[in-house]
Amino acid sequence: MPVVQINQNGETSFRRFKQGESLQSVLAEQSLIHSPCGGKGTCGKCQVNVVGKGEVLACTFYPKTHVVVNLASNRKSQILSQNSSSIISSSPNKEVTHSHQEYGLAIDIGTTSVVFYWVNLRSGNIDQVRGVENPQVSYGADVITRINKCSDAKVLKTLQKLMVNLIGDELERFIINDLSLKKMSVSANACMLHILAGVNPMPMAFAPFVAPFTEAKSIKAKELGLQLKSEVFVELLPSASAFVGADIVSGITSLNPPANIRNYLFIDIGR
Repeated sequence: MPVVQINQNGETSFRRFKQGESLQSVLAEQSLIHSPCGGKGTCGKCQVNVVGKGEVLACTFYPKTHVVVNLASNRKSQILSQNSSSIISSSPNKEVTHSHQEYGLAIDIGTTSVVFYWVNLRSGNIDQVRGVENPQVSYGADVITRINKCSDAKVLKTLQKLMVNLIGDELERFIINDLSLKKMSVSANACMLHILAGVNPMPMAFAPFVAPFTEAKSIKAKELGLQLKSEVFVELLPSASAFVGADIVSGITSLNPPANIRNYLFIDIGR
């Protein structure tokens, strides 16, 4: 089986591929490139340097034999998560990492970004907030493109794995003794919730645009592939409909308007 050699940030890795597989699909599984158009060849964001070929669009390049790809340095997106006096540095100090405090992790999964909120269950404070890029962007920047990609069961599984791995990395980064993690809650649009649960969201792309599920779900972390010692459940918050997701529901629920205000407008502007 032929191999793609990937050079990036002074490091070299190798990835096997099958004949007929685009370079974009090879690199996307490791979140090494962006493909906002979902591999349609229209955005030009997946341009890479292939030794001997020059600059090519990864989504339209189908290698037939061993190739060497030079990628630009990783781009770290800066995501505005929240302004709050209770937020500490994005790098946990030693006391936090080795703490025996009980924590809850709230996760806001957006189409292009993911924000983690570490809540100290004893004090009620948010001890840390961290925003990162959603690695699924490699398969399309918008919800519809992401949904259409899920028509391939293999891609759906890959997208789920990318998110589970991201959550796992955050757990490992923040806290060593995962016995102190007691709760995990996820707010997201309906598409992101379905992908995390491993449920095909395709019905939402066609009339009458019905989501396979809108109710809250409780899934064992281990069933998602998160390696935890304790029996922690991942709570997926409920949605109102296919395109009024848990992100809107939880946002409205969190509002505490003055008693004299009976009507108000809640707007969630994504990026």
